Amino acid sequence: MLKNLDQEIEKIEEDTLIIWGEKDSQTPLWMGKLLSEKIKNSRLEIIENATHGLPIKQPELVANLIYTYIKA
Repeated sequence: MLKNLDQEIEKIEEDTLIIWGEKDSQTPLWMGKLLSEKIKNSRLEIIENATHGLPIKQPELVANLIYTYIKA
């Protein structure tokens, strides 16, 4: 199943913003870096000292990152 997921992720061609917490223990930073490597047109934003659940814990920060990304 994970192999199939890996193949599907590599098919993504759209511009993609990946927002990741530096100290996320549930989905560690290495996973975000791997996603960024596999998605051709991606940008990884690492949020310093942030943990899991960024949209809930820091909604304004996430909204600002998304807004800035789509305006660029």
